[in-house]
Amino acid sequence: LAPAAALAIQGDTAGEGSTEYIEVEACPGHLLGSVNGLPACVNAAGDLHVCENNFPDRNFKTIIVRQLYGEEAFGIEYFTKEDLEDRTILNVEIYSIRSLQGIGYFPNLKDLNCAGNWMKKLDLSHNPRLERLRCQNNRLETLDVSVLPNLTYLDCGENELTALDVSGNPLLETLCCDFNSLTELHVECLPNLSYLDCHMNLLTELDVGYNAELTELYCQSNRLTALDVSGNPKLTNLRCYENQLTGLDLSYNTQLKEENVSLRQTLFAQSVATDSGWEVHLSAYLPPESLERVLSVSAGTYDAASGTVSFDRKPSAFQVIVATGREGLDMPIDFAPVEDGAFAGRPACVTAGGDLHICEKNFPDENFRSFLFSRPEASDGCFSREEMEGFVELRVAQMGIQSLEGIGYFYNLTGLYCSENQLAELDISGNPRLQNLHCDVNQLSHLDLQGAPMLNTLDCGNNLFTSLDLSGNPTLQVFYCSNSQLTELDFSHNPALETVYCTNNYSLTKLDVSHNPALASLDCGGNYWVSELDVSGNPALRDLNCGGNSLTALDVSGNPELESLSCQYNQLTSLKLDNPALTYLDCGTNQLAGLDVSGAPALETLRCDFNGMTSLNVKNNPALVTLDCCDNDLPALDVTGNPTLEVLSCYNNLLTGLDLSGNPSLQDFVGYGNRLTKLDVSGNPALTRLSCDRNQLTELDVSGNPKLETLYCNDNRLSTLDLRATPHLTDYLLSPQNLPVPARQADGRWEVDLSAYIPADMRGQVLSVSAGSYDAASGKVFFDAEPGAFQYTVATGQEGKDMTVQVFSPGDLDKDGDVDIQDVMAACRVLARKNIGIDPDADQIARGDLTGDGYIRIEDIMAICRLLAQKA
Repeated sequence: LAPAAALAIQGDTAGEGSTEYIEVEACPGHLLGSVNGLPACVNAAGDLHVCENNFPDRNFKTIIVRQLYGEEAFGIEYFTKEDLEDRTILNVEIYSIRSLQGIGYFPNLKDLNCAGNWMKKLDLSHNPRLERLRCQNNRLETLDVSVLPNLTYLDCGENELTALDVSGNPLLETLCCDFNSLTELHVECLPNLSYLDCHMNLLTELDVGYNAELTELYCQSNRLTALDVSGNPKLTNLRCYENQLTGLDLSYNTQLKEENVSLRQTLFAQSVATDSGWEVHLSAYLPPESLERVLSVSAGTYDAASGTVSFDRKPSAFQVIVATGREGLDMPIDFAPVEDGAFAGRPACVTAGGDLHICEKNFPDENFRSFLFSRPEASDGCFSREEMEGFVELRVAQMGIQSLEGIGYFYNLTGLYCSENQLAELDISGNPRLQNLHCDVNQLSHLDLQGAPMLNTLDCGNNLFTSLDLSGNPTLQVFYCSNSQLTELDFSHNPALETVYCTNNYSLTKLDVSHNPALASLDCGGNYWVSELDVSGNPALRDLNCGGNSLTALDVSGNPELESLSCQYNQLTSLKLDNPALTYLDCGTNQLAGLDVSGAPALETLRCDFNGMTSLNVKNNPALVTLDCCDNDLPALDVTGNPTLEVLSCYNNLLTGLDLSGNPSLQDFVGYGNRLTKLDVSGNPALTRLSCDRNQLTELDVSGNPKLETLYCNDNRLSTLDLRATPHLTDYLLSPQNLPVPARQADGRWEVDLSAYIPADMRGQVLSVSAGSYDAASGKVFFDAEPGAFQYTVATGQEGKDMTVQVFSPGDLDKDGDVDIQDVMAACRVLARKNIGIDPDADQIARGDLTGDGYIRIEDIMAICRLLAQKA
């Protein structure tokens, strides 16, 4: 068990063989343990805590407690191992549940009913004993039952499934998967299957030849063109109407009765004019074996030899009766005539009644037609004018569609969502009422929007066009176009524009938003060639992201409503702020020499890293919560006026001191790579992370930081460290420490006196020395000869967290254990590199800074020379 959070494989299956990673945390006073192989929040006894960490869905948590404890459920806080293992049945039907996370804690579950909820995903990978599953009438997009080998009953109907694999369920007897969007279903591996309901899907094939036990089959309202039930002698119920069947052999199904059979089909046929009248050639629609079984036609005269029905006048709908091999169970096939005509003012193939035929002529793309056939309005294969008026939205994203030809018939359309297809062109001239168009991630080389004057929202990024004319869209409010090949964007004809998102357009050189006074959000980051941006005409602007461009100047003085500004990764040399509403500012990686944010008193987050700044003023920002000013050249930083500061990142600067006494809420401090000689964190009781490594600290007191979890303090000059007051410390790096102490000769031997560095009450905590002999009473290490560098290990008060301190002679820059002319040369090289902007690291400063000012200067080189002279 561990008292910290963890990332665990838990939660809903994202698809076959995949799971989502969900963070599991332990509640206060609890531990992170394991139940049925899953991470869980538990008590000290290992009992499962009834909490939102284990059961995030409140409704599921409530009903599951009731089912386990009934009237005694009030006040139950834990499930014991026995509680979980004894439960074999759970019924949570119709409880508005969105997630069944936590169901995996019940290892022996055999019967689960979770029908009638709002779930989109369902993970049963830890319930392998499940035999009955009812999850119908949810919003499931995927369902993995391959982990349920004992399943005998499955009802997953009325969901949003596009695929279902039951090959791992050989014991399945009942399968209901109706009202989904399945395009294929393989039941050949289910020898015990007796009941199959797969109606209202998109199936074009169904093989039940290996299901000899099948007694009931409901496959109506699909797109089947053939059905073979000769291998199902026990069949008593058959519903296969509203498909595209052209015949059926029921001679092997002797137990079928008329009242349990429904076979009616509808096909579309084109009539042909002749010298003597009109003809419909059934041979173009029915196979030879069905033509031979035609018993009668409701109109016209049937010629069996030619398979032709003759009429005196142009025919309307008529019916053909085809024998099935069972008396009284003949198949009626309704033939609806189609012809060239018009629909919504456009040429179209229509029925005699003027309905739009869903056919290849009207809709050439097969995937688009498949989607249209899946609509409930398309049960008869056509769209009436009344039905077409009801289409105000079409959502056809991610369907592999190459052409939306026919979209113009949907004249009432206000929303078209066709993202992530393979469209090379898109004609919306027949959709004048269109308000929302999402056509991003396609292959469009041209986009004509002149026929959509009411357009409100446009998302057209990730395409191939290099220009875009928005002059005919005066009502446009929201515009998304990222990762495109546009060279310029002109919004001068879009006065209502409120949101623009146009990032990462690597060919874009010009962006004009000067005519958009209503603009509230502008994200134009990652457009490298954009070097100018004028937002003075956008007084309503609240969010501006212009990072990753080539801006050399930015004026936001005319944006009093500005709340968030991201202008990082540009070439700004100055930034003046007078924005009282600003709460977020990221101006990192620019060329700012200094920054004063006094004009943004509401600022909560400031990121100004990687600028080379020598000054930063945050004194007038009392609401500041996060400050990142790392990788600059700041010699000083005043955060005493920031009482709400929680995160401070100031590493890789030139700070020699830092006052944190005015930051009682500080939780995260990263200040490594400075020149701090003192750091007082006694006034920061909320601190959980402290990274002060690579400084020049000689002492560090963390007794006032009981919440500390992470501590990096290596590469300082600490001689001891007391960690007894930090029980939660799990992430740490304490060693090495660098302690320059000279050796001296006395009474015929050499000694290194550590008494000035190790307090008297800590001298007994020295566990070992790598060379010499340590005397705890005096704090000295004795040697028989002149010593080189050595190290000692000191206890910190926490087992396994001992600290190692390297002791060496001051001036020993080359780390060979001796101070000689090579160290003088090394110091000269450090000084030379400093003159070209390469700062020495903490170890070099510790060894070469003999004057104690935090630098290596010419005075330090002279001091090393004096040491050499003394030795000589």
